[in-house]
Amino acid sequence: MNKMRSPFGVKTRCTGGYPQYNSPPAPKTNSDGEHHGEDRVPTDKSKEQNWYLFSPVEGTVIRSNKNDDYGNCVVLAADNGFWVLLAHLQTREVKLGQRVLIGQRVGIAGNTGYSKGRHLHVEVVDMRGYPAKWCGHKEHLKHLLKPSEYIDFDKFEAEKEDFNVVIWKNGSTPEPVYQTTADCKNKKNPIGSLDPREQCECYGKVDGCYLVVYTINGTKTKKTGFVGYAGGVK
Repeated sequence: MNKMRSPFGVKTRCTGGYPQYNSPPAPKTNSDGEHHGEDRVPTDKSKEQNWYLFSPVEGTVIRSNKNDDYGNCVVLAADNGFWVLLAHLQTREVKLGQRVLIGQRVGIAGNTGYSKGRHLHVEVVDMRGYPAKWCGHKEHLKHLLKPSEYIDFDKFEAEKEDFNVVIWKNGSTPEPVYQTTADCKNKKNPIGSLDPREQCECYGKVDGCYLVVYTINGTKTKKTGFVGYAGGVK
């Protein structure tokens, strides 16, 4: 398979390897005494935007929560069966069940959970043949892979250039927004709607539907979903 793009948008360096660190005086580990992935930081750590994180895959968010070890954690289940776990995030910008595209922003790297400094902990898991549903820490460790063999941490510019975002404007009637393309096609189970003439960000066409990011009325919170209307480019 082709390697996935980097979850960062800039060059990074490894501060801890898989399955455990090699730097003296002793391997650094998490609270269960083991290290299961690879730790990365931007080469230039001084710019806040260099800590922004982007989805390496097209798929579904199967975990977006916080715990003692991983801190703020997001798990992305790629459509090809591989999972990518991103841990110790400062912020999470995707929700459970949300569809994501390659290059879509999913959060900001941080220093949450069992962490001694700001970094991204990333794990790659081969769950081909298994349901795309979070099954717990011990279960996914049985299928753990070496991240650098599946992620090209120098691959980010080309993907970003292909990820075109346009500002679209809704028509004269409300437009339902759906969580999945299947719901969108069948016009079932809307999760929200665009008001008449409301503007939104469109991230392209997926399975005959349009992936949009819009703002929930009266808040600064953004939500992602699929619409059937082609909209109009401002």
